[in-house]
Amino acid sequence: ILGSFPLMTIYGVKNTVIYRSRNGVWQTNLYKAVPFGFGEGESSVVAAGAAVNTIELGGVTAQVLVCFDLRFPELFRVLSPPPAIFILVASWPLSRIDVWEKLLVARATENQSWVVASNSSGDDLGLALGGRSKIISPSGRVVLSLSAHEEFGHFEINLEEVEQLRTVFPVDDYRPKL
Repeated sequence: ILGSFPLMTIYGVKNTVIYRSRNGVWQTNLYKAVPFGFGEGESSVVAAGAAVNTIELGGVTAQVLVCFDLRFPELFRVLSPPPAIFILVASWPLSRIDVWEKLLVARATENQSWVVASNSSGDDLGLALGGRSKIISPSGRVVLSLSAHEEFGHFEINLEEVEQLRTVFPVDDYRPKL
């Protein structure tokens, strides 16, 4: 995954995740569900995505979300059972980085899924971005945590952890049917 950018679509401008598929073709079919801005900024010029964003990673479905989508747990519960992996591409500011870190752990824990979250770092037109990209296990354990600076990390995800946890503690079986 490369990142997210505003791109013109037939439905207007959308905050679009650009990624390279397994066969090497660049894809632009993943969109941010909830534009940010409370009537200003992004939300005044960017249209919301309408579909659940999924990609296949080695035979496993991963759901892709963008930035502000993290604040909406219902977006992480659209698929049942939840996918084994959530990928989040973001530009959370340093001023809200504590919330970023708490919500990542919450989303991994409540869905018993891996959360792989990449956050921008540095300065964007005077806004300090928070960095601190993370990988969170299905039990909510932070297994990789990068600094606020530009940095790369590596961690091998064990997908069996998802099934083991969901077998021992089958939370999704008790999900309310509203």
